[in-house]
Amino acid sequence: MEARIIRDELMEVVGTDVPVILDADIHGHVIRLCHDAGTEFHRTLHMVLRAMWLGQNGRGDGLNDNRPETGETDSAEIKRRFNPDPGPLFELFESNARNWISGSGYDREMFRLLVGEMTTAGLFLHGGKSPEVDHYIDLALRQRSTLHAEGRALCERLMSAKDQWLRFQDELGERLLALERLRLRNAHIRRRWLSIFGAGYIRFLEEESRLEICRRKMLLLDVNPDLTAAGLEARLLKLTLEEKKRLHAVRRAADLSRLYDLVPAGKGWMDMEGLKMYRQDSKRILRELYLLIHPDVLGRNPAYERLTERQRAQLMKLWNEIMELKDEEIGFDESCIGYSYRNISILMDKLDLARAILQNAGIDIDPRLVIKGNNIPEQLEWLARSIKSLEAAILSIQAEQKVLLEDEEAREREAMLQWPGSRQEEIKAGYSRQADEYASEADKLDSMIREHLAGRK
Repeated sequence: MEARIIRDELMEVVGTDVPVILDADIHGHVIRLCHDAGTEFHRTLHMVLRAMWLGQNGRGDGLNDNRPETGETDSAEIKRRFNPDPGPLFELFESNARNWISGSGYDREMFRLLVGEMTTAGLFLHGGKSPEVDHYIDLALRQRSTLHAEGRALCERLMSAKDQWLRFQDELGERLLALERLRLRNAHIRRRWLSIFGAGYIRFLEEESRLEICRRKMLLLDVNPDLTAAGLEARLLKLTLEEKKRLHAVRRAADLSRLYDLVPAGKGWMDMEGLKMYRQDSKRILRELYLLIHPDVLGRNPAYERLTERQRAQLMKLWNEIMELKDEEIGFDESCIGYSYRNISILMDKLDLARAILQNAGIDIDPRLVIKGNNIPEQLEWLARSIKSLEAAILSIQAEQKVLLEDEEAREREAMLQWPGSRQEEIKAGYSRQADEYASEADKLDSMIREHLAGRK
């Protein structure tokens, strides 16, 4: 399968018929054939990476030291783990087309970075004559010309910055993967725990909440015996609403426990003026997104006809995510930016991505993974900004990981799930007993409150 796909793509690349490719030497065959046909070096390197990628999903050949275990089906995980070793790849080129790499303007270190860039951009997912590959090769050739025209010291700075950028890209991917696994782990724990203990736990919370409100009413009546029923309700309106909201969240989690909860990205308090400005900024960004990618508007965009199917799907997915944003989901209540990951920064990221996709219409490579700049100083400036952004993202993810790892409730519930059935039944019975006690006390207090209010009529 791998050889057949590569043979078909090679025929399109070299423009002539290609003999049968032997699986045993497929990568060397690709290099020799492209070299003899005068194929551009970067396109040849792409075809070799493409063959390695296809091989990794089938049999592999040993050049890639990070091949996933047999049976792995998570495509995102497989893509992340495609990390070919540039060392053996360099030697492979040298043994099949000596000096082609150096003749193309690359030493070992520059070749390593080139392989890293092409892999990070996901170029191996696209065919040899795809517009994505054409676009990348054009950028690579212009960048190579720029490098040759500049001084050695500036080139070395660029190489160092690229190396740092690639390492941060890799670390970010690792952190995100680890974070997602922690989220899923805690979500699975919560789902399983609620499926076992949810009914009794919710009743326990309901009676606990009712008792707390009754106690508050008694305290208020002790201080001000002349309060009316309406006065009591008004004084406790905020608490009542908070309790209703809390209980609704737990009930919903129990009813929809198959859905994973989002983990907070951070919180911050603000005054009403700050809250007003925050809302205004959110509206402004959402308005721009609407005018840019709303399904009724997007088709009239001059770039629409050039968009690939994948790009159109990306924009539709982006719009659907935006449409899911509700006030209570944005991440703040009446006085704070709360725990949701949806915030101004995320909205701006969505807007930037929408703009980038439209600006790169027809070029189906994530624009955030391609180094930008018409000369070395511009590229260094872009790399510096990108690295700073990656560092901030990694620190944020580390903070989220810490929250998840130190979630005492999740760890306690995880332990409870391992208990034998008899002990779990004891926990359920305990929730039931405690709920009955709270209900009995709340009934007594409620009766006393009613008598007090009735006695003043």
